[in-house]
Amino acid sequence: MKNITKLLFVITTLALVFVGCDKDDYTGHSRVNYVAPTVTFSTSGGNNISFQETSIDVDNGEEVVIEATLSEAVQFDIYIDLTQTGGTVDGSDYEVSRIYIPSLQTTGTGTVTFFKTGNVEGDETLELTANANSANVNGSDVFNFTIEDDYVNDVISFTFDWSGSYSYTPFGSVEVTADYCDIDMDFLLFDSAFNNIPPWDAATGSCPEHFDLSGLADGSYYLVSDMWDNPLAALNTNQDMPITVSYNQDYFGSGEFVYNGYNTNDTSGMYIIAVLEVSGGYNYVVTP
Repeated sequence: MKNITKLLFVITTLALVFVGCDKDDYTGHSRVNYVAPTVTFSTSGGNNISFQETSIDVDNGEEVVIEATLSEAVQFDIYIDLTQTGGTVDGSDYEVSRIYIPSLQTTGTGTVTFFKTGNVEGDETLELTANANSANVNGSDVFNFTIEDDYVNDVISFTFDWSGSYSYTPFGSVEVTADYCDIDMDFLLFDSAFNNIPPWDAATGSCPEHFDLSGLADGSYYLVSDMWDNPLAALNTNQDMPITVSYNQDYFGSGEFVYNGYNTNDTSGMYIIAVLEVSGGYNYVVTP
């Protein structure tokens, strides 16, 4: 009898709990509904931002922070994508990070970073949309960016490499190895009137030698090699010494050729190894 009384008490209690819930009188469903908070977006520069590509830091880029603010905190993390919805930039010009709002917080940030690409692009635009409607919150906004004063890379890099070795037998069967890098070669830039143009000289004593050219006026120039010192000449081994010349201009192209004008018996020698044509300040043509 006691067990039956206890069972009736439990059933009655549960019935009171269910009846006491807030229900719709017609459907029997709870009238407690989740209302998604709203989110607003902002940057320190507003929704229309312009900047110059020439002023972008080549290592770190130009960063714009987009802040999101909720109308009230929620008990879960929120991630909001920033998506390109228009404009002329491509994936090499910028990158974005998602906006992150931690649980029980009302603010979070994402970033847009623009890069100094160096190729010919002209003014570019980006339309970026922040849309939170798929993140259990409501709200969206559009930001427009304009990149002006296009930066074009005008640096062409040259490397002159004569490294290598050969073996010879000066004492019968005893083999000796000689190193081409024991020869000191310099590489110079001359204008069309054959005037040397410092500081674009590769004359450090290194093997290989290297220099970067930029800021040259339009016209014709000469790349000149100069054998400064050759201790191998006394060996009289009569070995050809090829020089590999490679060049590269980021975003525009590269090339390579071999100059065969030197022999290990030479004690000196200054030669034009290539003609460099410059036009438009950054267009280069190298002719061996």
